[in-house]
Amino acid sequence: MARKAIRIAVTGQACLHGEIAWADAGVQDVRASLSAADAALVNLEATVAVGGAWPTKTRTLHITDPAALVSLRQLGFDVLGLANNHAFDLGPPGIAETLRTAAHAGLQTTGAGSDIRQAETPAIIKSPQGRIAVIALDTGPQPEIVYAA
Repeated sequence: MARKAIRIAVTGQACLHGEIAWADAGVQDVRASLSAADAALVNLEATVAVGGAWPTKTRTLHITDPAALVSLRQLGFDVLGLANNHAFDLGPPGIAETLRTAAHAGLQTTGAGSDIRQAETPAIIKSPQGRIAVIALDTGPQPEIVYAA
């Protein structure tokens, strides 16, 4: 018996500063396309705002709120890649809040964490066609403080 092909939707970056505008043209088409995939991955080019965090840069911060991550899940994404130059915009508290918020929204994450083990752990998507492992990497260069190791 021939196995059916696995369909994976890989997109670029999501640089959201809030919830997706559901009435915008094309949003429902994107949602239908992502929902048809066995797994859908997006690179979250932002960090979730949290009290007590501090900016790690002097310009170009991408800060978002929990509603943005919920709307990414509602759009059809399964996994957030977090290995990028904006994941650390609010330091360790921002990483921790982004991980908590993603889990609460039903999204898996890969590419960032409180330590190297968590950061390098792949997200595993179970589909009718088999398991799909997703990893996210940042090839830098970044300041040493941003790396989980």
